[in-house]
Amino acid sequence: MADDPDLPPSRRRTSAASDPGLEGPDPRAVTVIGPGRVGTALALALREAGYRIVGVSGRGEEALAAFAEQVPEAAQGPPSTVCPRAGLVVVAVADDALEEVVRDAARDDAVVPGSRWVHVSGAHGLGALRPARLAGARTAALHPAQTFPDAASGREALPGSAWAVTADEDDRRWASVLVGDLRGTPVAVDDDRRGLYHAGLTVGSNATTGVVSLARELLKGAGVEDPMPFLSPIAVRSAEGGAQRGLAALTGPVRRGDAGTVASHLSELARDWPEAAVAYRSLAQILVVQAKRAGLDPELAEAVQRVLDEHGPETSDDPAEDAEG
Repeated sequence: MADDPDLPPSRRRTSAASDPGLEGPDPRAVTVIGPGRVGTALALALREAGYRIVGVSGRGEEALAAFAEQVPEAAQGPPSTVCPRAGLVVVAVADDALEEVVRDAARDDAVVPGSRWVHVSGAHGLGALRPARLAGARTAALHPAQTFPDAASGREALPGSAWAVTADEDDRRWASVLVGDLRGTPVAVDDDRRGLYHAGLTVGSNATTGVVSLARELLKGAGVEDPMPFLSPIAVRSAEGGAQRGLAALTGPVRRGDAGTVASHLSELARDWPEAAVAYRSLAQILVVQAKRAGLDPELAEAVQRVLDEHGPETSDDPAEDAEG
């Protein structure tokens, strides 16, 4: 273990746990690493749940200043300074930076043995927290199935959210209690399934936003000045139907096998907006597969597929030429 490159020089550590003025790491004293939208929202939610935000660490001065406006009681500094103040450390940094941040914190003796370290990345599991674990921390990967366009709206949306909880058996209880304190619902997700889990959320959230935004632009192009009354009910109902009933909720021309309607859409889009035609065709390819799984007649599915093949990118190197010719 001592030869492990991730293991910090803990034998040289002077930690908060050994400070005679402290009785040990208090799990309700929190330091946040990453004062962005998610970190700030979680700090506010934890404070409302009775936790004390004692520290914050981050590299962006603007983000730190914004955090300080809402959580002025938190001391600012590097992880080696602010993490030993806390029994709970919440790491809310970008996915690609997570492993480096935790590794550097462990190397710099920021980890107090017995403290609890959690990250809120959906893409990562327990491996990203391994250096903290080796330094004596308890660890858990907790991810809220929620969007955070800004700290305030993210904070408001947290109650009632489902959280993916990935933790060893001896850490699962306190991790679930933490989620419960945030008024969330803990759901166990195996460590080796985190990637698939996060891919599902990415498609369900980010891809949905992209598709609905494209639909909004199409409606505005059709002369609908305010697409909201049209899109909001159908998009919300469709999303809820898909989440609750799966493919049984699938509707529309591809599901019905209306090849003529699909061809009309593609022809008009190719003429007026070639980029949107490419997106429509890609989505329709996915829908054909799903429609067949939902019970679409094979002959109707084949007819729709022929239309999609006829309007495929191989028909021309230049989408504009397809639109003109």
